[in-house]
Amino acid sequence: MNNRLLLLSLLVLLNGCMPVWVHDYYRPDSSLGSLTKSSCDRSVGPPNRLEIVRDKVIIGVTAIEMKDDVMVRFDLEVPDGNEVKFNNNLVLVSIPDKPEIFIATLTPFEIYGWVPWNLNQTLRGGTRIWKTLFGQVRTLHNEYSMAIRVSIPKTKIIKVKLPALLINGQEVVLPEMIFSKDKYVEFFMPINC
Repeated sequence: MNNRLLLLSLLVLLNGCMPVWVHDYYRPDSSLGSLTKSSCDRSVGPPNRLEIVRDKVIIGVTAIEMKDDVMVRFDLEVPDGNEVKFNNNLVLVSIPDKPEIFIATLTPFEIYGWVPWNLNQTLRGGTRIWKTLFGQVRTLHNEYSMAIRVSIPKTKIIKVKLPALLINGQEVVLPEMIFSKDKYVEFFMPINC
């Protein structure tokens, strides 16, 4: 009886009754850094987050298509002993083959219960290390997040130019980042977190 139940279960799964989520996402150009996932502590979803490391500071950028616009999320993970400051708060977004350049202002937002902050202050690093219940060592750096929303036409490719940063007193000019629309298929998405 157990073999019949197993066979029936496999047939149901192979017949298309498996929970599947197909969606569009913007895939970053991986030549500028490494690609990671942005959901559930970077363990679920498409590889839609570009990570660039400069002087131990992790700069993460994700472009997300919303209903009527595009949101670009920009995260900084600043380890202990490091400081970051913005030269300005303007982000340039453009579409290839269109002359328009969209200018948006970065807006900080609170994430994971961190203290609210503003773009004029120096962002100081901090690191916390602890062991989990199963003995794994976890490291968490101070994280600062900000985002912009830009009303642009639906497009397959967007280009994003972020403002320059001062990391430990040295200017860091980030290259223009290209995000291309792609499709992603996720199995059992709701239970993967």
